[in-house]
Amino acid sequence: MADKSARAIERALKWAALLTLIGGYAAGYASRDREVLPLLVEQLSEATSLDTISEHPLLLAFETTEKGSEARGYGTISRAQGWGGPLSLALLVDEEGRIQQVLVLDHNETLPFFYRLEKKDFFRQFESRHVADPLWPGEDVDTVTQATVSSEAFTEAIRKGAHAVGREVFGLEIRERPPQWRIGWEEGFLVLLFTAAYLSMRSGLRVLRYLVMAAAFFFLGLLLNASLSIAHYGGLLLGFVPRVITHPFWWILVCGALLTAFLLQRNLYCHALCPFGTLQELNSRISGSNLPVAKSLVRAVRTLPYFLTWLALMCVFLTSNPTSGAYEPFPTLFSLEGREIQWLILAAAILGSLFMKRFFCRFFCPVGIALGLVIRARHRLGKLGKEKPGCPE
Repeated sequence: MADKSARAIERALKWAALLTLIGGYAAGYASRDREVLPLLVEQLSEATSLDTISEHPLLLAFETTEKGSEARGYGTISRAQGWGGPLSLALLVDEEGRIQQVLVLDHNETLPFFYRLEKKDFFRQFESRHVADPLWPGEDVDTVTQATVSSEAFTEAIRKGAHAVGREVFGLEIRERPPQWRIGWEEGFLVLLFTAAYLSMRSGLRVLRYLVMAAAFFFLGLLLNASLSIAHYGGLLLGFVPRVITHPFWWILVCGALLTAFLLQRNLYCHALCPFGTLQELNSRISGSNLPVAKSLVRAVRTLPYFLTWLALMCVFLTSNPTSGAYEPFPTLFSLEGREIQWLILAAAILGSLFMKRFFCRFFCPVGIALGLVIRARHRLGKLGKEKPGCPE
């Protein structure tokens, strides 16, 4: 009877979690379109006049009094798809068609990435640029390392807004460059890492696994700061994803982890590709400590990572912001940028890994839970047996 009651309670909790997630998604979807026009108007509060030139695209003309003389300018709101979801910004342009200011009105980018853009004065480089300039990343616009996708997304929004002003206000003939496939060595190396991770798991060769882990740590961690996060899968569920043609790396990383988990029924990412998992294993080896976990404690906390994953997704769905539920310490570690709470989580995770192998993975990581649930779903579909989801211990 006790077992039946426990199973009934567990089943009820699962249905409650699913239904609340659906409800959170619906509530967030209903209020998804944030009104950003008042934010621009607030920035122009000192303007003596404000007129709408067009609504699609939204273009405003304003006049200000500066040093006793009237100055005319133009403002526009533009949007693009970033790493974490949609972003909106405003451009202020003077009478000569030169960008005077870039105002970020709304964004969903991971905060350490955005802080990095601000720290590098990314937006300052657009000031005094003409609305007819190409404004193309890597050519006449400098991107920021470890925030490349965010850099390109903000650049796209700025370019669209500037060119709209050029066409609609100044009557310029500006042709937009069509998007092109951007496949480089990074994409090829990422595919190689997935392949090597599978071979290491299939063969059981520890040396190969350690080599893959080291390569992934330097490549995905130190070089690109591109660790998987619940924000990736939250964005995928919300439909906030970059285009395949311009960001194939994002798709290989995010969908590659999902597809290999589903098709191969193996969690390759947590097995050898996660940079933070590698760091935790290294810490455990350095300290030489791996405290045994009592079975009673395992039973007591086994639902904690599921609860944290549910809570993270609820935050994502209710706010329609994929980064709002991302509590993982990965971006803070590899960018050295973050808020106080993120540094505290990072410190606790590193300290815990000194005494327990893969401490964060075992008790807190939502990525391992998400990939484990995919494997469990595949097992059930194929009736191939049961396997607990999560990161390897």
